[in-house]
Amino acid sequence: MLEGAFPMGTLATVFVAVFYGVMLLSLLYFIHKVMWFLRFRRLQATLATNALDKLTGRAETTVVRFEQGADVSWSELAQQGDRSPIDYVKRIEGRLQSMMEELTASRHARVDDFVASLDENPATPRERQALVLQVPRVAGPPREVCLDLQFPQVVVAGEPNETLFNLEVRSRYGVAPRLFAFVLGAADVVYGSRHVMRISQNASVPVAVLMRRLGLVVIVLLALIGDFTFSVRPRLVTWASREVARGLRVPLGGALGAWVNDHLATIVGLSLWLLLYGAFYLSIYVVLFVRSHRNLRELRAMELDRPRVTADIEARHRNQLVAWAREYGASLDEATNVACKQALLLLQRTVHRLRRRIASRALLAQCDRMAAAFFARLPESSKGLRDVATEQRHSRLHYLWPQAKEMQYHVQLAQYREAFHQLEAGGQRLRGRRPDPVQAEDTWRNLVRLARMFPEVVPADALDELSTAHARMLEAVAADTERDLADLDRRLDELAHGLTETLASVTPVVESMVDLTSEAIREEMSEYTSEILRVRELARVEAMAFEI
Repeated sequence: MLEGAFPMGTLATVFVAVFYGVMLLSLLYFIHKVMWFLRFRRLQATLATNALDKLTGRAETTVVRFEQGADVSWSELAQQGDRSPIDYVKRIEGRLQSMMEELTASRHARVDDFVASLDENPATPRERQALVLQVPRVAGPPREVCLDLQFPQVVVAGEPNETLFNLEVRSRYGVAPRLFAFVLGAADVVYGSRHVMRISQNASVPVAVLMRRLGLVVIVLLALIGDFTFSVRPRLVTWASREVARGLRVPLGGALGAWVNDHLATIVGLSLWLLLYGAFYLSIYVVLFVRSHRNLRELRAMELDRPRVTADIEARHRNQLVAWAREYGASLDEATNVACKQALLLLQRTVHRLRRRIASRALLAQCDRMAAAFFARLPESSKGLRDVATEQRHSRLHYLWPQAKEMQYHVQLAQYREAFHQLEAGGQRLRGRRPDPVQAEDTWRNLVRLARMFPEVVPADALDELSTAHARMLEAVAADTERDLADLDRRLDELAHGLTETLASVTPVVESMVDLTSEAIREEMSEYTSEILRVRELARVEAMAFEI
């Protein structure tokens, strides 16, 4: 029945027409809302700009009374004729900055001068004192800290005398006794005993010399015992008898020749026996003579090396002293660097306290308090889906097309938002490491201006608190800064005095080190002299041992 009244094709056509109509209306509605939103944003921006212009334009008129009161308060506190606290802060900070530059420029490294002061033959005349640091002061002349460079020189003493190398080894006995001892070694027993008695009269003669000489006598006696034990002489006579029996004769005539030939075996055996003793003693003499001359050659070599060895000893100890002086001088420079850095930190601390005094905690607290009050009036402060902007009621005409008269609340929100951003940004800048005094003073004025412009937002007692806090800030800038400067001078004086006392202890330390170096040179020279005496004494002992 429905198909008979309304054909299916007609229903489809009607449905499609209705669908396209709804889509077209939706598109038109969307375009309208886009145009509405663009118009709304333009009106909103225009209203916000006008609101900010009004906010800025009213700035000069709202702070006149505050500035006048601040000028009166400062004129009562200022003692140096500064027109404003900003001028005062800039003047003090400029003075402190110049002190930092003077302090840094006056720093001198003196390690090379310190080492050169210990040089035996300096290339340039030595300074008695050297400036290491000049500590400036706010009031009064700077304090100079100097390093004393007048030190004693190393004393080279104990060098071995040239006469130590003089040694006379010629025998004190004549030629006849020495030849007799060489031919008849047994005679050395008599001469050796007399020689021991003679040299033992000198108490300084080492016992080793006496024992060495007595040892030769003992050797000769042992040779005699060996002779008797092994019958050396009879054996030699027997050998000579065999040779005579074979026809050995002495070509001599007369009674003497006959007698010699008759006793030739005994004479030859006895002569060989005596020559054997002489050869034995001569071999001992040669051994001792060689040993003595070996020590004599060593003594002569030491005599030739004496200038080089003494120079090496002196140079080695001087180099050790220079190495110590360079290390010690570097530590003194480091101490000066530490004192300089401490002085710089004190100056920077005073500058920081001066700037922080302008950007006081009271200013930052008032800034945070007022920023929180303005933020509470903004939509961003809402913790839910509803906020100040979405709760506003409008007419149907405004929903059809934005009406400027119904958007005046945006003016207020824009002013609140701008005030919040100003307070937030100003507080962040003043919390930095180097708060600007000009920005701090502008923040004081801005707080006063906002407190007067928005009494509905700012607490009623904020303006009085600002005036009181600003007056206290001016008093602190004038009084506390002067106390800080006096305290700075006192601390700088203590720092300079401490560094001076540290450097004053350098002289006795260096004198002690120079004395130790001199003693070390003397000790090693003494050891070298002892070595010379040892070699000479060995040569002398060997010479005295074979002297008859």
